[in-house]
This record gives sequence, structure tokens and C-alpha cells, in this order.
Amino acid sequence: MVATKRLPKRIGAYDIEGKIASGGMGEVLLGYHQTLNRAAALKRLVPPDDAEEDLLNELEERFEREGRVLAQLHHNAICGVYDLFSWRGTQYIALEYVDGYDLRDLIKQGALPIDVGLIVGVHMAEALEHAHMHGIIHRDVKPANVMLSRRGDVKLMDFGIARGDELEVLTRTGMLVGTPTYMAPEVLRGEEAGVPADIYSLAATLYRVLAGQPMFAKGQQPEVIYRNILEGRIRPLRTVNQAVPRTLANVIHKALATDPAKRHKTAGEFSRSLRLELTAYGAPTNHAQRVVQFLYADGHLDKEVAATVLQPDALKSARRDSPRSTTRGRGRSWVAAGGLVTAIAAGGLAAVWALSDGRADQLGGWLGDWMSSLSSPPGRSLHLTD
Repeated sequence: MVATKRLPKRIGAYDIEGKIASGGMGEVLLGYHQTLNRAAALKRLVPPDDAEEDLLNELEERFEREGRVLAQLHHNAICGVYDLFSWRGTQYIALEYVDGYDLRDLIKQGALPIDVGLIVGVHMAEALEHAHMHGIIHRDVKPANVMLSRRGDVKLMDFGIARGDELEVLTRTGMLVGTPTYMAPEVLRGEEAGVPADIYSLAATLYRVLAGQPMFAKGQQPEVIYRNILEGRIRPLRTVNQAVPRTLANVIHKALATDPAKRHKTAGEFSRSLRLELTAYGAPTNHAQRVVQFLYADGHLDKEVAATVLQPDALKSARRDSPRSTTRGRGRSWVAAGGLVTAIAAGGLAAVWALSDGRADQLGGWLGDWMSSLSSPPGRSLHLTD
């Protein structure tokens, strides 16, 4: 059974404080566990009223399996699963609530400081390495699925379309799953996404973070972007941002190789290369403090919040030293666990382009309407955006 669309006051042990995001296929609620004194994001299915019964059963099965499998992942840079439970006939996944900022929103006004971008890359690569060791391929790494918390944590979100040994993909032949602008060439060709595909997507994300611009010039038609990805025609990173060290640019472009065999062999290898660059760049060893310093300097945190993490001297120097210190007042993003917004209810069908006839087209249409209707956070799109 799926949930009704009415917002309850209580679900299990959680008092419901509001809705984080919603759409045609489901919603994420902000819950508070009084006994544990802890907020959580509660994810539940709310499919359209006209959904066929066999599709509903499929989605429910997928949803439950998603919660079980992802609960196996325990890593500081991966949004955690607290619980999988049923309440009045509806299944819920309780996830870590991340109070912070969507990386996609953070890069709207330009490149992040290089050391901050490297910190993000290192933690994301380590998170992917952990998932890969458990047989889980993320398949949708992109800026919208990375969060920087107000405490300085870096979190990889939204394993909703992940694939693993136990996490069967409930998509049909001829369907494309992921976000094309961050998708590896082999996946666009219809091959199965594996470890190299996640590495490529992370590298594409880091390119966007460090360049302040997409890999491809804006205004290009989708078919042109597809062709550029397939043929590896990417603007050199240092052409876009000369401040990026040459050695770092080489690391990023290696991970963006058209041939998967020419990329880093593992996410761990990619992470080690990024750590070497981070050390050479002279970044501080306390990554959380540096992230908070950046968020404070960029106008996202007030002094009182930043002071819970930063020492007084770091507070004084933050806005003076930050290369983006003139940026102020961009809105705060309230995003809960796992980038939940993109794959809230489908639990694995978050970014689907149906290329075949039948029920897949119907599902793709529902998802398209859902994505355009999401109330929070902005930026989840089925179109070719960065």
C-alpha cells in the first residue's frame, strides 16, 4: 500500500514537522524522533492515482530493497539510512537529515576555491570507493547530489538509481538512467554503468566545480552534447580556468577519458591522486573547518553558526581571504538525505528518459511532470542542464 497525499502529524516514532519536497511519485517529510532527539528525512511513495497495480508492486518492491541495501553503507561522506519501517500500510525509509547546501546551487555564481573543490572531490571519491566495495554503483553522480553541511561535512546523496549485486534495476531495455551531461560515454552508448562510469561522473562534477562552467558551451543542442561526450570533445579545464594547477587538470582529464580503460582503475586510486593534489596545494588538514570557512565567507552562514566550528582567528580571516568573499546572500538549501528529491518514490527511476513504447513511456511522463513540480530544492531536472 502507498501513502495518501495528506500530511500526517505523526509517523511511527516521528513527529512530522513539515514537507521537504514532493512530486507526482512521492515525497520526503521532515520528522523528529522525540526519544532519540534527532531529525530525520522520511521518504515515502505517493504515486499517481492512475498508476497500474503491477507498476505499484514493482515500485514498492524496489523501494524496500533500496532501503535494505543502502543501509549496508556506513561512511562519513554517504548520507546514512536510519531505518526501514512500515506505518499504517505504507513503507518508509528514515534517512539522515543533512542541513546544508546543494553543490549545484553553490556553483551557480562561479568556481569554488580550488582547495574546497579538491576537498569535495576527495570525499566523494572515498564515498564511491566504499559503495563500490559493497557492489553498489551510484550511476548519477552530479553537483545536485552533493551536499556541504553547515558543520562542514561533505555528503554524497541520492543512491536512488544505484545498481548493485542485490539492488536490481527495475528499468526496461531501451531506457536511459542518469543525467546525460555527467554521464560516461559508454553509458550513453547503452552499455552497463560500472565503476569507470562513476569515476567519469565524479570527474565531470569536479570539472564543473573547478571551472565554474560546464564542460560544453551553453546553448548546444542535446544531440551535439551527446556527440561531444561520445567523442571526448571537452574544453580543456585550464582553458576555462587557468588558476587550476596543470597536474590537477591532468588528473581530472584522465578520469574523463573516453575509453574507460584509460581512466583511474578505482575510485580509491582517483581519491589518492586528488589527495596528492590537495597536499601540494597546501590545503588545511581539517577539511570540515575549511568548508565552514568557505560557506561563511560566501555568505551562507552567519557568524554564530560558523563560530561553532571555526576558531576566532579563522572567522576574522575568512571573508578577507576568500576568493568569493564578495558573494552574499544566496538562499539556504534545506535538503534531506540522499538527494532524496530526484528519486523519492521511484527508488531507482529518478532520471529516466524512456526510449521505448509502452508503460515505460507512461512512467517517463509521470517522472517528467514530477521533476518539474518539485518544490524543494531547485535544480532537479530531466533536461540537459549542469
